[in-house]
Amino acid sequence: RMSDSTTLVQALGTGEVVAAMTWSDVPTALVAEDIPVKFADVKEGGLTWVCGLVMAKDAPHPDKAYELLDVLLSPDSGYFCIAFNAYGHCNAKSFDLFTEEELNALSLSKDPTSVLSRGVFLQAQPEEVEQKINRDWGELISEL
Repeated sequence: RMSDSTTLVQALGTGEVVAAMTWSDVPTALVAEDIPVKFADVKEGGLTWVCGLVMAKDAPHPDKAYELLDVLLSPDSGYFCIAFNAYGHCNAKSFDLFTEEELNALSLSKDPTSVLSRGVFLQAQPEEVEQKINRDWGELISEL
C-alpha cells in the first residue's frame, strides 16, 4: 500500500512499481539515489498547486508568528524546498541559488510563469465525483 512518499520511493526504487502519480518530492528523492526517473510531460499538463502562509488575527504570539514567517520566506528555506522537494518558492532569491540547468532538471525555472502556465490547478470536484473517487479508491486499497 503506497500511503506515503517514503513507501513510494522504495517501491519505485526497487522496481516493484514502475509508474506512479506523485508530487515532485518522490522523483527528486529517487534522482538523489541515482535512480533514473522523470516526470511524464503530458500534453494536458501536470497537476499543480500553490499554498500560502497566514496568521490568524487573534494569534496569541504574533511576534513568534512573524519570526516563523520570516524563516519560511527566507532564501535558505526556499533553497531547501527547491533542492529536496522540487517545490517552487515565493522568494525569487531562492531560485538564484541554482543554475537554470539545475532548475530544469527539477522541472522548475527562474520564471514562475513558465512553470505555472503548463500546469493544471487542482479544483474541487462536484460532490458525486468526489464520492465516486473515494468509493473507488477505498475499493482499490482494500484489495492491496
